[in-house]
Parts: sequence; C-alpha cells; structure tokens
Amino acid sequence: MSSFIAAPISDELARQTLDYVATIREAESPRDHRKAGISLINDLTMAGLNGFFLDSSREIGLGTVSQGAVRLGLSTAGRGISVVVRRFVGKFDDKQMRTTADILERIITIN
Repeated sequence: MSSFIAAPISDELARQTLDYVATIREAESPRDHRKAGISLINDLTMAGLNGFFLDSSREIGLGTVSQGAVRLGLSTAGRGISVVVRRFVGKFDDKQMRTTADILERIITIN
C-alpha cells in the first residue's frame, strides 16, 4: 500500500467521480467515455491544486498580491496539465480506462 497526500474536494465532485467510475465499469466500451474522464481529471486536478496552494496561502495569511500570484500560477499550471491529460487520456484504450477508474476510486474518500 502506498501513502497518499489528501486534497480537499467538494462532496459533489467526489460523487461525480464515483458515478464516473461506475459508468466506466458498466460500459461495454469505456473508451467512449474518455471526454468525460478528461474533464473529470482536470476538475480533480484543479481542486487539488487549489486545496494545496490557494487555500493554504489564505490560511497562512498571504496578502492579496501574493494570493493573486498563486492564482496566476495555478491557472498556468492547470492549462498545461489539461493539455497533457487530454493528449494521454484521449488515447486510452478500454483497459487503460478501467485502470483509471480503479485509481480514481482508490483516491476518493467521501466523509
């Protein structure tokens, strides 16, 4: 078992993730759901980045200018990550999509 670092996400995003996992598992052709997977992975990524960096900067008490720099950095990182996710997940086959669903289920916890 690996160790994980946790990032806060909304209950709605967690539910969407688990619904997506169920969709992939039930799908005859999981690769037909790649577009939704790309969107979901990007949403999860941004929620995690915001949780780690933006929320933390507020908690630490960084000023408005510094928080603006954090937001700009996250926006730039998010666009770059989005391109990578789209290129890779967009080419996944059925087996890779099922494995992705397993990974998503493993990292999502609903309180």
